[in-house]
Amino acid sequence: MRSYVFISEGSAKDIMALLPPLERSSSEVLIELAKSEVLMKVTLFDLMEMLKGESDAAILPMVDKLPPEEGEQPLETTAYINQSAILKNGKMVGSIDDRLTRGVLWFRDEIKEATVTVQPENADGLISMNLIKGTTKLIPEIDGNQLKMTVQIETIDDVIQNKTNWDLNEIEKQRVLEKELAEAIETRLTDTLEIVQKEMKADIIEFGEEFRRKHPEQWKGIKKDWEERFPSVEVTFDIEAKILRTGQGNVPW
Repeated sequence: MRSYVFISEGSAKDIMALLPPLERSSSEVLIELAKSEVLMKVTLFDLMEMLKGESDAAILPMVDKLPPEEGEQPLETTAYINQSAILKNGKMVGSIDDRLTRGVLWFRDEIKEATVTVQPENADGLISMNLIKGTTKLIPEIDGNQLKMTVQIETIDDVIQNKTNWDLNEIEKQRVLEKELAEAIETRLTDTLEIVQKEMKADIIEFGEEFRRKHPEQWKGIKKDWEERFPSVEVTFDIEAKILRTGQGNVPW
């Protein structure tokens, strides 16, 4: 039950036959990729929980193989992950890239690793921040016939690179940067909603589970029409971003 599960681009047999240069087998490569927690990490138990959940939707890390370098044999390469497959009613309905996958991880309160780069207004360069801790709370509300969801996020980040002339020891500059960070996260989550909620209509962000948990009686009447109701859930964001350490960022480049 603790085994990791992946979906492959093409034949799974072809992926497992690869001869990676740094690991003994493709399975070891995939295990290390899963443990890194940069993208989706799904065990067999996780998959079973998703498939028996309220939305009948699931998400799996999608594996492809790197093209061999010049002079290498076709099998002398390795597997990699930069997409996630979206499943609905037992069938794959599409895929999303690594950026939107991390958006899904934010919704599911599973984000562990993230780097956000912004260019604040009036700044002459980019500032990059690395996630230290991020938490997400989904707050469902039923207002008459309208379903609403507030996505409440708290994130604590460190500055890892400052390519501007800003002195981030200044509290005012830190506050501007925190605002930019919150807006960047909201943009990513909005983009994620546009694909998984509006286009694919697959509840891999577990809205249905939260409505069931918080409003069990009303959910009994909503559940049968959830596939039609999910795309119309009104979503608002409440994001609080904090910069813990400016690190190298307090010395302008």
